[in-house]
Amino acid sequence: MTTAHANATFSAALTEGENQFLQHMTRFGSAGYPVKKCGSRHWAFEKAFGAGGSPGVYPTKRQAIGAVDAYLDILRDRIAGRLEPSPGSPAANGAPLFRENI
Repeated sequence: MTTAHANATFSAALTEGENQFLQHMTRFGSAGYPVKKCGSRHWAFEKAFGAGGSPGVYPTKRQAIGAVDAYLDILRDRIAGRLEPSPGSPAANGAPLFRENI
């Protein structure tokens, strides 16, 4: 018998932080983007829920938001099975990606 996860958007291919980040972005959309201004001319994609973030800064807000969108695309590709599961995720530890009877 399998039990359903409390989070409706939970995926075994993602870590807990990535699942929470994806759920946050699904719920709040562009209003919830973790992008902030750094100084007078730079923008950063900040780490949220222990996931995401960029190693550097971007010259425009549009580029920082593009980095968030690209990261969300990576998470969706992992869920769809087009990319390997995240290290540390349940699927990387042998759990099935898709469960029946949820």
